[in-house]
Amino acid sequence: MDFEPKIITFLCTWCSYTGADTAGIARLKTPANVRAIRVPCSGRVAPEIIMRTFDQGADGVLVLGCHVGECHYDSGNHRTAKRIPILRSLMTFTGLEAERLRLDWVSASEGERFSRIVNEFTDTVKQLGPIRWRVENSYRPYTSQAYTVGNTPIIPGLLTKTKRMTDQISELNPQITANIQSTARELLDSGQVTCVIGYEIGTHGRTRPAFVHSPEEAERLVWNQDCTHNLTTYLNDKLTTGSNGGTRQPIGIVVKPCDSRSINVHLAENRYNRDDLHVIAVSCSGIRQGAGTTAPTLSTLTTYQERCLSCSQSEPAVYDTYIEQPRGID
Repeated sequence: MDFEPKIITFLCTWCSYTGADTAGIARLKTPANVRAIRVPCSGRVAPEIIMRTFDQGADGVLVLGCHVGECHYDSGNHRTAKRIPILRSLMTFTGLEAERLRLDWVSASEGERFSRIVNEFTDTVKQLGPIRWRVENSYRPYTSQAYTVGNTPIIPGLLTKTKRMTDQISELNPQITANIQSTARELLDSGQVTCVIGYEIGTHGRTRPAFVHSPEEAERLVWNQDCTHNLTTYLNDKLTTGSNGGTRQPIGIVVKPCDSRSINVHLAENRYNRDDLHVIAVSCSGIRQGAGTTAPTLSTLTTYQERCLSCSQSEPAVYDTYIEQPRGID
């Protein structure tokens, strides 16, 4: 059976999408396995979107926009013309052939050109065969036990500090997590706060901000070396005026010692009142390099952010509940 590739085509709504309509009106031949996605401008097709398209099963991605100089947003296709060649050169590092991604220009009246480009690209992808850029079932869910893998630091000269941090984190994470969960559950159950901002493990194994509104949801909260986000950035949005007499709805928030400084700055700027918060401060043992942007790997488990290796802020500047743990570095 012949291989029929799955091809996703991003079409500029002003030119190439109309060009596809022109090709259809003229009854020009186009492959049936091409899925068209209409976008405002080719400049809106970010490299992240293209890579996510490959990740979700596309065998080829075709980006079609207005001719250079005819963009309805002045410079949208200029940005695309710079991004796509760079992305093509980087695709080989992920195991993808650069030929699986193509950028071209089609105007509203160029139905024949649209048909020709689509057919050429489909034939190219057919010759490449099905996409094989990763090993199936190679993903391992993220757990705190992963921090005990490997004791050799990536950065020379930091063996003592890094080893202590990795050795202690696997023992302390469950205890700290349980303390955070119990504190959040008590605050929500008693009505002291209406929401607790903390951390949870996302669907792809990465630690992300979490917003807990009921005692039953407190089990989502975790603490590990990927808690890199400064959650105080959400305070302005969450501390909104309530309906009961114009008072604010109090919330709880989990902070690292370095993040707690931000609360002091916000209070000095009169962004909110101290009574609006219940601060759950946790003594931090360091944050993993790449936390929040990449899933943990063997090469990053023993590599820590530079700010953590030189951090002297072991005590929080402000807190209502303090969950303490040894820092693991001298």
